[in-house]
Amino acid sequence: MRSFSANVSKFFVASCLALASFSAYADCAIVRVTSADKVRQALKHGGGYSFGNYDEVCEKLRRANAVIVISGSDGVLANRSFAWASIGVADAVNQNVMVTAFSTNQTIMDEYASAHLGPELLMSAIDNALNSWTELDNALAELNNVRQKMHKAASK
Repeated sequence: MRSFSANVSKFFVASCLALASFSAYADCAIVRVTSADKVRQALKHGGGYSFGNYDEVCEKLRRANAVIVISGSDGVLANRSFAWASIGVADAVNQNVMVTAFSTNQTIMDEYASAHLGPELLMSAIDNALNSWTELDNALAELNNVRQKMHKAASK
């Protein structure tokens, strides 16, 4: 009976630890900065991000005390709908400290020419760019380098 009780206790402790680590990821929110009305509309219309590696990107940004900076637009050109998104990183506290090196971008075209398709395409471009951002670690490292240089310059 004692062995059963010990196993249940071990299981309970392991479950609590797993739940605690899951809730840390579940509480993670990607903060964004944008000056583009179309980006804000796309995020509102699309209900937020839906890319596959959200938790990984979110945790990296959280650990680096960084936010994403999104530029983008959509429209109709040459009888096709299009959307583009460009994403970089910025310091979470001082969002004027931005890094465009190692940014990512995505352009999406659709044969159906409709302005109504724009927000959906733009949200897809944002999600695709975030999901395939292979240079995120380098962007965060460069942001850290910029912070260090600013700190050195301020302490002189």
